[in-house]
Amino acid sequence: MALVFDALGGGLLAAIVVPALVIAAFLLWRRPWAALYFVVGTVASALLVKALKNLIGRPRPTDILVSPDFGSFPPGTARTRRSWP
Repeated sequence: MALVFDALGGGLLAAIVVPALVIAAFLLWRRPWAALYFVVGTVASALLVKALKNLIGRPRPTDILVSPDFGSFPPGTARTRRSWP
């Protein structure tokens, strides 16, 4: 199941095909500013994530099913629990 979701949410499909479809839909609906904002937001978020991953440098686990890119962020479940009095 992890491999299926990796194929759907990663690679060329997620990086090129889906954004191209979104941009085409905005242009088809005559929303060029929305298409431009989408492109700027997508590129800015990708650059920010890459920069943060390289800055933090946390390695990914070695026993995983898929082969992702470099770097990892801790999952939301790894937060420290605070004990309340």
